[in-house]
Amino acid sequence: MAMLEVSNLEVAFDTPDGALQAVRGLSYQLEAGRTLGIVGESGAGKSQGVFALMGLLPDNARVSGEVMFEGESLLNLPEKRMNQIRAARIGMIFQDPMTSLNPFMKVSDQLIEVLVQHKGISRKQALQESLQMLDAVRIPEARNRIHCYPHEFSGGMRQRVMIAMSLLCRPRLLIADEPTTALDVTVQAQVMDLLRELQQEFNTAIILITHDLGVVAGSCDQTLVMYGGQMMEFASTRDLFREPAHPYTKGLMGAIPRIDEQMEELVTIPGNPPNLMNLPPGCPFCDRCPVAEPRCYHELDPPERFGAEHIRVCNLPREAI
Repeated sequence: MAMLEVSNLEVAFDTPDGALQAVRGLSYQLEAGRTLGIVGESGAGKSQGVFALMGLLPDNARVSGEVMFEGESLLNLPEKRMNQIRAARIGMIFQDPMTSLNPFMKVSDQLIEVLVQHKGISRKQALQESLQMLDAVRIPEARNRIHCYPHEFSGGMRQRVMIAMSLLCRPRLLIADEPTTALDVTVQAQVMDLLRELQQEFNTAIILITHDLGVVAGSCDQTLVMYGGQMMEFASTRDLFREPAHPYTKGLMGAIPRIDEQMEELVTIPGNPPNLMNLPPGCPFCDRCPVAEPRCYHELDPPERFGAEHIRVCNLPREAI
């Protein structure tokens, strides 16, 4: 049985100019101990989809569908119950640790606050557990540095602090929203290696939101490709890279820099992402698709399943992609 089941999730935002359709008909499952990568360009709906299951959307958001986490429906939960689930059972690493950490509080106070609130333990015990977690994420001289302020850490070390904070209560699910975007390549690799090691230690499921297919290739068991608020393709990461079955996925693959003897010019996807307030009635990718047919502008076939766990949403036969 899947730990997390998302079914037909819809997220829209009411604005003075009308409704903005951020997520449409999103469905997927995730099992314990596995990693799901959600990829796509900016504005694809990647973050809004997970903010919905965390109950972190603004008041002008309208959410429908079903999100089941370990047998409990997360949508429309009372705020008190949702607060119990956050951190304790579902942890989150935000994109920018400098804006996620309180700059006026020492790291020790922020870590202790999480444990006291969610586990009800003493501050003394919370400090000990916080030190153990900082050691686990390899913060050097943790006993001394735990009493520093966030600005006294480098970008990579701040991200390690955020990982430590998200794992303090041993959550069953960890959501990482672009966790390596602001880091250089070497630190990115260190952070992703650390997440994999901690996942094995705590048997935590991970949802990794990113635009970097290279990170997905080295870290994720499954990959979900989003465009214009919709799922375009879902598969095991190995199958997706070996045999992409959607034109958008193939376009993303073609834009990946490669290090090999054969120097190839990077291929870009022409055009711009769709206006989420004025989406086409058919496939959202139709205006940029190199193989679109006339009916792609007006209708979109239901998801097609093939192989063990491969799903795509496209009107064209696979051999035409």
